[in-house]
Amino acid sequence: MRVLFCRILAIWISVILSGLMSPVHAQAGCNYSITPTKQTFSSAGGKGTIAITTAPGCGWILLGQPDWLTISSARIGSGNGTVSYTVTSTASGRSDTLGIATTTFIPVVVQTFTVTQEGPPADKPRIYFAQLGNGGGITSDLVLTNPSATSAATGRIEFFSNDGLPLQVGFSGAPPAGAIDFMLPPLGAQTFSTDGQGPVLAGSARVTSDIVVGGVVKFSIPGVGIAGVGESQPVTGFVIPVRRKANGINSGIAIQSVESFPVTVTLTLRDKQGRPVSNAERVLANFAAGGHLAQFIDELFPNVLTGDFEGTLLAQASGGKIAATALELGPQAGQFTTLPVTPSK
Repeated sequence: MRVLFCRILAIWISVILSGLMSPVHAQAGCNYSITPTKQTFSSAGGKGTIAITTAPGCGWILLGQPDWLTISSARIGSGNGTVSYTVTSTASGRSDTLGIATTTFIPVVVQTFTVTQEGPPADKPRIYFAQLGNGGGITSDLVLTNPSATSAATGRIEFFSNDGLPLQVGFSGAPPAGAIDFMLPPLGAQTFSTDGQGPVLAGSARVTSDIVVGGVVKFSIPGVGIAGVGESQPVTGFVIPVRRKANGINSGIAIQSVESFPVTVTLTLRDKQGRPVSNAERVLANFAAGGHLAQFIDELFPNVLTGDFEGTLLAQASGGKIAATALELGPQAGQFTTLPVTPSK
C-alpha cells in the first residue's frame, strides 16, 4: 500500500499541475464500485478492463499504474466508465494494486484493483490443442484424463486467440472465460464442453498441470458429424496429407505456436510425388507467441489452383516449435475426419 500511496501522490500532483482538473471539495453522495476487483494473467500477458459504476457527475481517476501495465483508455472520468489495459509478457511472476480515487483536492481511494501475473511454470508438464472452435452451433469437448493411480492432478487450461492473447470461450453452465482451473482425481477424467453460442470463433488451448495428464478434443459440427483429435505435439516441422475436391471435400490445418516469443513458419504445398507446387509457398513471419492460424488449403494458397488437388502440406518452424491439428471436411453428413500430423525429418 505504501507503493500505491507514493504513486497516487506523484500522479495526483502531476494531474493538478497539468490543469487536467481543478481542486474541488468532497463529492457528497458519490458511491463507487468496480468489476472485477482482481484479475490474473499468464506469463504471456493479455488485455483486460475495469468497469466503474457511480452516479453521473461523480468524478474518478485511476492511480498507481505499474510500468508493466499499459492503459489504452482514459484514466480519468465522471459517472460510469471503463478502463482498458494491456499486461506485457514476463519471465517472472508479479502483482500490483491500482486505485480508483475521487477527483477531490485530497484524493480518496474508494476502490482497489489487484492485477497478478504468473511466471512461466518451472518444468511443469504441458499439452497443446492447436484447434478449439465454438459458436454457431459448433462445439468442442475438451476431455482430460489423469493416468496416475496415486496422485491427483491439478492445473489450468488457457485459451488463446490468433494473436496469442487470452480468448474468452463460453462453456456450458459457466460464463465465458479465458482460463479454467481443474483437479483430476487419480485415474479420473473431466470434460469441459463449450456452449456453441454466439458467433463462430476459433483459437487454441494449452494445458499446464503439476503431473502429466492426457487429453483429446471432440469437435461437433451440426449436420456434418463429430471428430476427435488428440493433443498436438510440439515439433519443428511436420507433413500432412491434404486434398480438395470439386464435390466439396477440403482439408484444413490449425497451427499453434508453443513459444513465448515469435517464430517464423514456412508452409509449402507439394504434389503426391512430394514435389513443390509452383507459387505454393507461404511464410508466416513473426508468428506471434502463442499465436494461432486455422485455414483450409485454398485459403492458405489463394493463388494456387486447388480445385482438384491431392498432395501434402509441409510446415517448417524457424526459431522455435509449433503444434498442429488437421481435419478434412465435406458438405455431407459423415464427411468429417482427422488427418495425421507427422513430424518431418
